[in-house]
Amino acid sequence: MSINSILNFVSNFPVLPVIFAIVFLVFWIYVFFIIYHLTRFGIGTKPKIIAFIFFIGSAFLFMQLVYSFNQIDFKTILGNFNPDSLLKFPKPNF
Repeated sequence: MSINSILNFVSNFPVLPVIFAIVFLVFWIYVFFIIYHLTRFGIGTKPKIIAFIFFIGSAFLFMQLVYSFNQIDFKTILGNFNPDSLLKFPKPNF
């Protein structure tokens, strides 16, 4: 592998879907642990009902997240991003 092929891969790497996949996994692992502990260690039926309501709410919020993520035009947002502007600081006015 040459350095050009490595740089070409890095420059074309889809960062946003990877970030979305990581958020997806962390969110559902978190939800699983909450639901598991509510149903496993809860006494009676009350924690199981709360776990079910929590799961339905989590699924609804996740669907809203996916819908919102698909509505964003990242090409426009990232097209207007200029990394050089982050390095320029305004001169202090004394």
